[in-house]
Amino acid sequence: MIVRRVLKRLRIPPAPLRDSDTSERQFLRTQAAAMLACDFFHVNCAVALKRIYVFFVLEVATRYIHILGTTTHPDGPWTTHKPETL
Repeated sequence: MIVRRVLKRLRIPPAPLRDSDTSERQFLRTQAAAMLACDFFHVNCAVALKRIYVFFVLEVATRYIHILGTTTHPDGPWTTHKPETL
């Protein structure tokens, strides 16, 4: 509702109709180069008897995985830290 008012106030016309034949699969293929997916997984370490959490990012286009960090105690600051490189 707010977006509509702002667009009307700035006299920005509505977006053109989009192609109805564009499928989700086609959209993902065209956007894959810029898409990243991130998630956590855990590994149960038998030697240390601890669960290790791993934060990773997947480049969708190349399916390359970047490990951004590991910890035994994930918390808010750890999950939102800024990695040095990607």
